Amino acid sequence: MRRCESAARQRKRTVDNGLPEVSVDLLLSQRMPNLLEEQLDIGIVITRTLPDSAYVSQNIGTSHCVLAASLKYLAAHPAPACPEDLIDDQCVLPATVGYAPDEWHLQSAAGEAIFRPAGPHLSVNDMGSMSQALRDGAGIGILAGFSAIDDLRSGALVRVLPGYHTQVRNVYVVYPSRQLVDAKIKRFVVMLKTHVGDHLDAYTRELDLAPATIAPPDR
Repeated sequence: MRRCESAARQRKRTVDNGLPEVSVDLLLSQRMPNLLEEQLDIGIVITRTLPDSAYVSQNIGTSHCVLAASLKYLAAHPAPACPEDLIDDQCVLPATVGYAPDEWHLQSAAGEAIFRPAGPHLSVNDMGSMSQALRDGAGIGILAGFSAIDDLRSGALVRVLPGYHTQVRNVYVVYPSRQLVDAKIKRFVVMLKTHVGDHLDAYTRELDLAPATIAPPDR
């Protein structure tokens, strides 16, 4: 979760919210979890739509990705003024489920734009590694808002084409059965819906105001 929140922060939150008996084992994956085979109580899945399954699901929020780069990279490469200008940039491509690396679907107030990266590139299947590559000046990449927000606040990264973002994706919590869920897991799901959902909503509001409220530091 931070990838929706750090495991340590989430564990502290369970204690603060009256769930000291809940232990958090965070397993990160790029696929839909098999909760029964992997003996998992719940899963958090970010996708536009869930595949058909026997799992119970609850929507706990939404997320979208933004384009970002470091000031180091932008100092050597003019910032693109429109999606078509990205063709001249080094693009760091997401290799995560739900994102086609060879076709970026970007949305703005004016409508949708499709950009198809070409030429040599770096492809990354993990948002944390993507953030590091962008901070190191590897190019322009797509980052989930919850992964980008701290670097945008600090100025380690800045928005590129701030009027654009990817299509919104839903954040679901899934679990095997409504009847067989332990009471503490039910309370944990309620806590996720409240706190993770509130954080995602706050990130979205803040990012929608960029770049006015997320400005790079003075050079």
